[in-house]
Amino acid sequence: MNRRQFLAIPPALLAASLIPNSAEAAGGRLLFGYGRTGLGSKLALSALDIFEKHSIYPYQLENVPGRSTFNATDSFLAAAPDGLTILQTQSPSLNMLPHIHSNISYDPLKDLRPLGILGEYTIALALGPLVSKDVKSIDDFVEWVEENPESRYVGFTQYGSPGHMAQLVLARGKQVAIRPQAYRGTSMMIEDLLDGTLAAGMVITGNATEKFQSGELRAIAVTSKYRHPGLGWGAVKTFNEQGIPSTNISGWYGWFAPADMADSLYRPLYYKVQKMLSDPKFREIQKEFSLKSVISYDTVITQRIQNELEYYGDMVKEYRIGKVS
Repeated sequence: MNRRQFLAIPPALLAASLIPNSAEAAGGRLLFGYGRTGLGSKLALSALDIFEKHSIYPYQLENVPGRSTFNATDSFLAAAPDGLTILQTQSPSLNMLPHIHSNISYDPLKDLRPLGILGEYTIALALGPLVSKDVKSIDDFVEWVEENPESRYVGFTQYGSPGHMAQLVLARGKQVAIRPQAYRGTSMMIEDLLDGTLAAGMVITGNATEKFQSGELRAIAVTSKYRHPGLGWGAVKTFNEQGIPSTNISGWYGWFAPADMADSLYRPLYYKVQKMLSDPKFREIQKEFSLKSVISYDTVITQRIQNELEYYGDMVKEYRIGKVS
């Protein structure tokens, strides 16, 4: 093949030929450690539709739930570092769970290489129809709980999650005797909120959007340092504004490559993810799922994980959250 013939090859075909096994591969995999029906999977599927425009070949979402998302990470790290397998994870798997699980098999800083952050969420203190419509603030809720002690349960999903931490911060910050109610999934908690079984829950923004818009669920506070943007969240006051200072609990969805991936494969993949994140259609997806756009460069993400590991590590010690095997 001479130079003229080489230059005549379509760029996409040429790029595909440089990726090991791409000719035999049906496509790439995006692994995620939660079930198919949750917010994270909906986000992944929407993102993949846009990523396909910037990628050489399509990726398929593969849900690998179990062991607090560790199954997905273990499967990801066991795959060949050839660019055909990407990991989507939520930040607690990187900055909180390592502090409370003794059987974690990976190092968030040494084994994973950031590709990008899809968006940041916060935690909302959400009330269901069981709670009086007159309750519009944290202090109102505390007063209501004191008058209705049989309904003092506050739900959250997953031990060691941001919602778990938020519930602990609320109880201590307002000296209120709420009872934690752990759920395996957000959908079950929202069902209990809607049918009046549960009074309040810590809900990730972006979940049950239509229920918040209709007024069936009401958010009276968010746990981030600043108010959360989009779809009416800007009107909801923070914990800080309502007398619980120094609260800054949030989370995010990120895509990662294995740390041992060759730079010649990582860099093209990284730039394709960055193009997806800057696509105007992806900005619309972020709005749809109530996600805040944040700086998503690889070095910034690595530093963020380091900072959050320290921040949540201190919280785990302060609130004496026990380790689990």
